[in-house]
Amino acid sequence: MDLLQTIKHLKSDRGDVVLTNNAYGGIHSMTVQTVLLRPSMDGLVYWVLNRQETKSLRQGIHSTPKLRGWGNPGGGVELVDCVNEHGVLHSFEKTVASCGKRELVDETGFTHFEFKRNAALELPFIRYNNPYGHCVITLLAQLYDDQSIPVKEVEEIMCGAWFDLSLSPVESFQGRADLPYWSHVRRTITVLRYATQDADTNNTVRAIHSLWNLVFPIVTQDTRFPRGQYLISPPDWYHIMRMLIMNRVHTLDLDFIYDHLGHRIEERRRQENDSQLFEEKSNVLLPKSDSLYVQRPSEQERMVAQYEEDYRRWAERLTI
Repeated sequence: MDLLQTIKHLKSDRGDVVLTNNAYGGIHSMTVQTVLLRPSMDGLVYWVLNRQETKSLRQGIHSTPKLRGWGNPGGGVELVDCVNEHGVLHSFEKTVASCGKRELVDETGFTHFEFKRNAALELPFIRYNNPYGHCVITLLAQLYDDQSIPVKEVEEIMCGAWFDLSLSPVESFQGRADLPYWSHVRRTITVLRYATQDADTNNTVRAIHSLWNLVFPIVTQDTRFPRGQYLISPPDWYHIMRMLIMNRVHTLDLDFIYDHLGHRIEERRRQENDSQLFEEKSNVLLPKSDSLYVQRPSEQERMVAQYEEDYRRWAERLTI
């Protein structure tokens, strides 16, 4: 197949953004992100602070400029990632690895790292296709050491920092002006949970604080909430995170969530009563079993244990 028939690329302010057709499974555009772990394998992840875009370079549901926020290093697949010096098309996996490596070096400056493979899913740990055809691949990498070079993409990245997800986000982001992206938190947690199931990663990720799991659906017997599950939408998640940080609330509290999102929750319950179950569209496709189980504080430990067990069983049978 002729290369020009296989790959179309769109010139933008950032260079070549690759748009593919059926060569890579019908994907119109592709982004590769990486969850980066420290050499000590203590579960800390490296997020970069993205500058706010002056105009959007994306399509579909991401047609508005990206706001400033913390997230996994990564970016769009470019033409250089797809072909070798002789113009021969790379395999899908090599294209993903090339993009992941280039973006990781350019946005963090780290040069000594290794991509970890998932035994069931090969190189990509998660792959998500949104309804508009955009594909997001999330990888897992571990540093060998902290040696680095100057960050190349300074027009996009302000700085980077290590974050411990075993700590409350209230503790991690107290005094910080910017929050992490909702979708990046979901992907990070999902990849870390894969890593704990995969012998190849040999990872010792510590328990993730319950407040981070608010990016996943809440299942509760509290009658104020919808039956089944309730997923806090991204805009509401940012709001509730700011309220938690402002009020220094370090524990999962349904009363607090209801006090600040009651009108949204009641709207969802009305839709439910009309048999019009409302489902939030998410950036990572997860089954209903991957939910945050919440009860009154006296039962919270039991419910968290149940959540962990359900997640373990789900991860064992997951195929993407």
